[in-house]
Amino acid sequence: MALFEINIYHQVAELGIVIGDKNFWGRGVATEVITKLIEYAFDNLNIQRISAEVEEKNIPMVKVFEKVGFEQDGIFKQARIKNRQRINVLHFGILKQK
Repeated sequence: MALFEINIYHQVAELGIVIGDKNFWGRGVATEVITKLIEYAFDNLNIQRISAEVEEKNIPMVKVFEKVGFEQDGIFKQARIKNRQRINVLHFGILKQK
């Protein structure tokens, strides 16, 4: 998991996460780590908005983003190819609460 495309001037960043080891799926690891990363970005980096993308059919990850406070901003239709099929990507964002 990482923040990338950090833009200090605009105070925005993007969040990326990959949990490759399936033994950690469904155990709250993503929720815990994303929550801490959000706190760090807002409290220490003065980031005001964090964006994230997730494949539309990755329902567990969609639920994680919603659980930690992200809201869906939009959908990028047929934005990626997976298993030789075009798939939709959901775009999420979370704002620092003032």
